[in-house]
Amino acid sequence: MLQYLALLVLLHPSLQAPAQEDPLEHFNHHVREEAKSLFVAFDYNDDGSFDHRDLEIFLNTYDLNKNGAIERDEFEHNFDMTEPTLAIVAKGLFIEFDSDKSEHVTMADLEALYNRMDLNKDGHVANKEFEEYMTEVLTILALLQIQQQEFLDAANSSPPPTTSV
Repeated sequence: MLQYLALLVLLHPSLQAPAQEDPLEHFNHHVREEAKSLFVAFDYNDDGSFDHRDLEIFLNTYDLNKNGAIERDEFEHNFDMTEPTLAIVAKGLFIEFDSDKSEHVTMADLEALYNRMDLNKDGHVANKEFEEYMTEVLTILALLQIQQQEFLDAANSSPPPTTSV
C-alpha cells in the first residue's frame, strides 16, 4: 500500500522542473499526484471513499504481530529503509499517524488521524479532504528531506578539520 510512496522520487534531482516550468509548480504537481495515489492506496475496499472500514483494514494489514497496534518496525517494513527519501517518509508518516506519541499506532490514533483529515468536520473524509491533508504532510516531509540532503551535502563537502602540532 505505502509502496506508492516510492513515487516520492519527486525529491530526486533528476525530476527537476524543465527550464520553462516554474520549479515550485512542478514540485506541487508531483506532491498532489502522490496524494492522489495515496487516496487510491488507502481506499482498501475500493468504494471510492476513505472511511472507518479502510482504517480497520489498514490496521489489520500493517499489524504484523496481530497485537492490535502497529509498531514502528511493522510500519517501516513496507519501506526500503536504505533509501533515504523513503526512510524520511516512513519516519514522518509514522510520527503523523502516532497521535499519542506512544511509539505504536492504534485504532485510536487512526481515528484521530481521520478526524484531522476531516477538514470540514462533517464526519466524512472526502477525496478532496484526504488529498489536501496528505499534500500538506507530504510537502512537509519533502522539505525535511531537502533540508537533510542539504545538510549532508554541506557536511560531505567541507574540508576535514586541521590539527596543529
